[in-house]
Amino acid sequence: MMNISSEKKPLVIIFLTVFIYLLGFGIVIPIIPILSIQMGASPLQTGLLLSVYSLMQFLFSPFWGRLSDKYGRRPILLICLLGEVFSYLLFAWARSIEWLFIARLFSGFFGASISTASAYISDITPPNERSKGMALIGAAFGLGFLFGPAIGGALTVWADTLSMDPYFKTSFSSYWVSGLCLITFIFAWKYLKESLTPQNSEQSSAHKNSNRLAQIIKYFKLPTVGPLIFVFFLSSFAMSMMEATLIL
Repeated sequence: MMNISSEKKPLVIIFLTVFIYLLGFGIVIPIIPILSIQMGASPLQTGLLLSVYSLMQFLFSPFWGRLSDKYGRRPILLICLLGEVFSYLLFAWARSIEWLFIARLFSGFFGASISTASAYISDITPPNERSKGMALIGAAFGLGFLFGPAIGGALTVWADTLSMDPYFKTSFSSYWVSGLCLITFIFAWKYLKESLTPQNSEQSSAHKNSNRLAQIIKYFKLPTVGPLIFVFFLSSFAMSMMEATLIL
């Protein structure tokens, strides 16, 4: 039993890492419109504030991926978890729309290491079980969006009973997310082992210098994969529009 448990620890940590990323994102979704309006932001600025997190993830996923190919998955995941701790503290301390943007930019920058988490799962799972391993990422995404907004709303209600400061009730949740990231960091520091082997490193280096746009076009042209990517894009696009406008 101990052997099975030790084998599952890395998957549990990766699941928690991705879950905390998306839980934090889900928690601040209902908070950002309220907080930004309190600071005088327009609806457009509020929408952009919600968008910059995902934009940073899109831009910097390859960056963290390349670093993890060179230095290993573990140090990158630990750095990014610690970065998330300070990102959410910065969000909690923000008292202007500019600082909210800076906090969300940093949070998206460090949150881009989700690609490294996927690479970690790819490293430790055999090809015949890789789909099962990658399903953990999808489950973490779903649970993060399921619990995040509910927890964020509940924490805001609780904060109302603790302080009359108009900013406190919306920043209170960020302290909790920061604390969860810190707990996950400590857990990962203690239990997460490096997954990158020389063999995995050689396989990763084959794709390291490939053009990202060319890769996207290549997979879009595949008969089955292309339509699936497009459908996933449309569903994500519709969901994000709803999330950005619902509170407004």
